[in-house]
Amino acid sequence: MTWVRLLLTLAFALPASTRLGDDVSLALNVRSVPLDPTNPSRRHLGSLRYRGGLVLRSGDPRFGGLSDLRVLENGRRLVAVSDCGTAFLAGLTYDERGDLRGLDDARLRPLMAPGGRPLTEGEEDAESLALAPDDAFVVGFERRHRLWRYSPGRDPFSLPPEPLPIPPASVNLEPNQGFEAALFLADARLVLLSEANTGPETASGWVGNDRAWDAFSFPLFYLDDAPREPFRPTALAALPGGDVLVLERRYPPLAVRVRRLPGTAFGRTWDLAGTELARLAPPLTVDNFEGLDVAPGPDGELRLFLISDDNDCAKGGHRHGTSDQRTLLLSFSMFD
Repeated sequence: MTWVRLLLTLAFALPASTRLGDDVSLALNVRSVPLDPTNPSRRHLGSLRYRGGLVLRSGDPRFGGLSDLRVLENGRRLVAVSDCGTAFLAGLTYDERGDLRGLDDARLRPLMAPGGRPLTEGEEDAESLALAPDDAFVVGFERRHRLWRYSPGRDPFSLPPEPLPIPPASVNLEPNQGFEAALFLADARLVLLSEANTGPETASGWVGNDRAWDAFSFPLFYLDDAPREPFRPTALAALPGGDVLVLERRYPPLAVRVRRLPGTAFGRTWDLAGTELARLAPPLTVDNFEGLDVAPGPDGELRLFLISDDNDCAKGGHRHGTSDQRTLLLSFSMFD
């Protein structure tokens, strides 16, 4: 081991008092952001109504790179996973109008590998997070493509995971084009999406379980303002009636959109075109959004949450605090 690598290893090692499965308290700087900085009173975006947004920053080099999230307990608790192999856990707070106001009790928890060992170099890149029917968390990784199932319970990621079988053809994906999005459907099948092209206008997808997987081509959409760069899927979420929301990101130029698919889209009708609900592009508050969830808010109103990956947690020689991207957490309610 070179001296440089040794110093990096020591610099980012966990404190001696921290064991795998333990939380690390996180000091966060949290600031509210409008939907439209040029018109702070703006609240509507397509079929969504803005219910508050936050910029999250921390001096802790382990924070950042948040790639997917799930919102639990009627909008009161957030669980996310990161490119650096950690889980981010926090409470969500709201103002008197029910708009997202802040976070409390923010914590980081290192993810464990099977057998309870720490993650090794190249294993850290958690990209997707799915909540199973039994409330277990299934994490999809890239670089080394795999699915790990973490036990259900109020204290997620405190126990070692169980490896799950993956679609055989997924081993051929490029290292940085793994399981970008994951979602359990109402019938308990798991949908997996990659950003990888299977053709000029499609990406790789699978639906099924450990006994059988059906491969399919997921359409990539090109819009007139950027005809050479498509929107690629980065996250999935389920609506109460069974329909599915897809978060899609494009760069360059930067834009994201949310698209609604019918619940029968995966395996029955294969209607994967759906309907666009909303699109975010400058000058609106937008960044590298990779996480999406839908959950009741504290008032029972259905909320949609987006989180962005700032690519700023320290790994692979990257120095924390040097990225131009931000960690944004935005909240919307849905209306007809």
